[in-house]
Formats: sequence, C-alpha cells, structure tokens
Amino acid sequence: MINKKSLLISMMIGLCLTLLAKKPDWIMEKPLNPEYVISIEMSHKSEENYRELAHQAAAINIADFFEITDSLSIQKLSPKIEIVKEWESKKEYWIYCRLSKLEFYRNMLIEQSDDYYIGFGECSKTTPDYLEIAKQKALSEISSQINVAVSGEVVNRVIEQSGIVKEDFFSQIQMKTQSQLEGIEVVKILETDDRYWIFYKLSKQLYEAQQQKIISDAIEHSLDFYNEAKSDENKNKIASAISNYIKSLQELEHVLNKPLIIEISNEDIYLDNKIYTSLQNLLNNIKFETNQEKLVLKSGKPGKVILLSTFNNKPIENLKINFITEKGSSEVSDYSISDANGEVILLFPDPKSDVQLHFIKGFINVNDYCEIDSLSIIVPIINSLINPEIRFEVLVEGLSFYMESVEKVENVESKGKIIEPIIKDYFISKGHKFVVDKNSAELLVRIVANSAKGSGAMGFVTSTTNATLSIVEVESSNEILKKTVNRIKGVSNNIEGATNKSFEKAARKLIEELEY
Repeated sequence: MINKKSLLISMMIGLCLTLLAKKPDWIMEKPLNPEYVISIEMSHKSEENYRELAHQAAAINIADFFEITDSLSIQKLSPKIEIVKEWESKKEYWIYCRLSKLEFYRNMLIEQSDDYYIGFGECSKTTPDYLEIAKQKALSEISSQINVAVSGEVVNRVIEQSGIVKEDFFSQIQMKTQSQLEGIEVVKILETDDRYWIFYKLSKQLYEAQQQKIISDAIEHSLDFYNEAKSDENKNKIASAISNYIKSLQELEHVLNKPLIIEISNEDIYLDNKIYTSLQNLLNNIKFETNQEKLVLKSGKPGKVILLSTFNNKPIENLKINFITEKGSSEVSDYSISDANGEVILLFPDPKSDVQLHFIKGFINVNDYCEIDSLSIIVPIINSLINPEIRFEVLVEGLSFYMESVEKVENVESKGKIIEPIIKDYFISKGHKFVVDKNSAELLVRIVANSAKGSGAMGFVTSTTNATLSIVEVESSNEILKKTVNRIKGVSNNIEGATNKSFEKAARKLIEELEY
C-alpha cells in the first residue's frame, strides 16, 4: 500500500520538474529589437562542449545577417557578440545572443579608417528634417578628419594680428571642405521607430585626387586674375588692379588649408602670399595731396576741396575715395571718384563755422572693389591691408554781419537794447562776427520790434511784443531771410519789467525760428 505522504511528495517533485522544464518566453517567441541582430540557439547537453557549439551557431547566424561567410571573420566577430540570457533543461542548453547593428557598422568602418574617412550621423525622428540633420552630422565628422592647416605666412599673420579665433577660421575652412566632398559612399542606413542612423565613408585616395584637381584649378584661375592685376598696374589702371588682386585671392578661398606653392622666376613661392604682398605694395604707392595751400570755406556757402590722387606720381582715374569728418559739424560728401587728371572733388554742401577748424579724413576702402560675403574667410585678410589715406584741415570762416535794430515801447524807440545783444550772441556762437562798418559787412541783420501794454490784474501787468528779423545781402541789397513773431507776452509787477521780459522772449522765439 502506497504511503499517502510519499505520494504527495512525489507529485510535488514531478510538478516542480515540469515547471522547471518549461521553456522561457524568449525561446518560445523570438524577441524583436530593430537595433540588434538576435540569435537564439540550442545545443544538446549530451554533446561535448555544448556551450561552445551553441555560441558558434549564434555567431554564424549573426554573421550571416551581415553577409560574413569566411571562418576567420566569423571568429573575429564572435567575441563582440553579447550573451543576454542562457537557459538549460536536463537535456538542452539554450543561449540568447545579440549584436548591435550600430556598433557593428561603426567598428567595421573604424577598421577601414586607414583607407577611408568615415562618418556617423544620427538624429531623433521627432526632430524636423531629421534625415538632413543626420546626413550633415556624418559629413561634418568626415570633414573634421581632413587635416586643416594654413600654409601661407601672410594668412597666419592675419590670424594672429586681427584677433580672429583660429578655431573659428579653421571651422570656416572645414565648412568649405565639407561643401566640396564628392564620392561619398553610403555604407548603411539604420532606423527604428524613433531614431535614424546613417554611415558614410570616403576613399582617402579618391579625395586626394579630387583635391589635387581642385587646387590645380584654383591656382590656374587665381593666376589669371593675378596676371590681369599686374597688367592693370603697369597700365596705371589702379581701380581695376585692386579688383583683380582681390578676385585672385577669392579664387583661393576654399584651398587656403593647402600649400599653394608655385614657381615664379625659378623660385618656389606661396601664391596667396605673393598676391597679398603685391596688393599691399600697390596700395602703399597710392598718394593723396591737396592742390591748395590754404583750405578755407565760408559758413553757409557750398564749397569744395580738390585732392590729387597719384600712383607712382601718375594721376589715377576712376578711384573711389571715401570721406568722413573726424572733427567738426559740417557734413561732407560720402565719397568721390577721381577724374582723368586724378582730381578728387570733396563737396561741402553747407559748411558750418560753429567749429572753425574741421578735420577731414579721406581713404580707400578695398572692400569697395569687390563683392565678398561678409562671412567669407577672405574678409579678415582684406581688412588687414593698410589702406592709403589722407588727413587735412579745412577752415570754415564765419560771415561778417552789420546790425541795425529798432526796439520801441508804445511806438517810441527805447534807449536800451534787449533783443539786439541776444541775437548777436547767437550769431557769434555760430562762428560769425559783427563789424562796425556796414560797407565791410557781407550781411545786414535788421531787427524791428515794438511792445505795447496789455491788461493787468492782481498787481501784475502784461506787455506784448511783435518783432521781425531780416537778413539782407549788403552788396546786392537782396533780402535772403525774414522771420516774424507776434504777440509775445511778458508779465511783471511793473510795466518796465513786463516789457523787458516780452522783448527777451521775442528774441528767443526769433532764434527758434532761425534754428528751424
């Protein structure tokens, strides 16, 4: 008779063995993960080295996904495979292995880096334009591996002297380099529901061949402009020479990270250095001078100053000269173009004598002779050039005035003058002068004013003034300006004080009219 207790124990052991023998879900249903190649393999425990056999089977299966068939490559791949889980029963051994697709292709390209520039780019699919962003990241990684250095000593000196951050300068060259990349191969594109990866490679041999062609073409085009500039310089076509020298530099913009060595007169030179020094030498030989011993203008009367521009003592035609007023209130024309005689006319449309001595600067701006993107790496090179300039003084003389004034109170001429000295002070502050002889004056200032008593209340009285100011040319007797103010009120506790205040306010109002 079977012992019930023994039977119960036996049943429990059997149940446990059954549960233990039940295969886990990852064996029954292969996991899905687009980022990995997954292999689940089984070997019989009766076989010798059953663990190694299962692992080898997983390696072969994963290698097959990547189209790897030779045993040596499979053997090299095997250590990189991750064992995620293991399970075994009494008779079976199961292994769950995987290999990251991302890591596989990354490592594969790294192994080719002796012969290829390689780039990886990735981006979240939630980002707008994620395809383009991932591509640009991969391209940037390739361009960053390409050596960026500046060979010409002039360019190196410009970087040091202009305060440009060298990394920023190189970054711009790298951007140019990236835009020139051709022959890039797409190795692999990977994506999941939420991420995107792209893998690029570029043959170093192909790239170097392309670069030699690009450099050769750039040097050829640059030399064409350089030779044109030299020809223009010899013909005294200075504006055209400046333009062609700059164009010659622009042709080299995208290859400044390469040694641009050419042979001239049996001598090896850096082409970019040669262009820069030739342009600077040309600028050094441009001279400006005034053809007037004393530069004097009259306040308020349009005038001009004539300069002479020369190159190696020969007049320069069609040269643009810019002007600014460094000290003084008179406006000048922004620029002028030299004529066939090398003369440059600077216009003063309205000279002002409040500051009698004006300091003017004339200069060439090389940027006027070219069209360059403000972000171009050529800009700091051009800006480092020393441009020819001239500084000169212009004396703006005030006009000579004679004053006639009649100030009346109740139509009776007043003995004292209130409006006259205020108006005189105003014109003197503008750099003009008053003379005692009418015949020696250029302009006559005539003031006619009359005040009248107004109403009064609470111990105060008022006075109102009408006043007219006229300016007349003495020589021609032509009236050139007339200003009138009416009913200007003054208030005081006596009529004399009210009259004085109304005269004073009338004078200030006339000055406001003159300023307007």
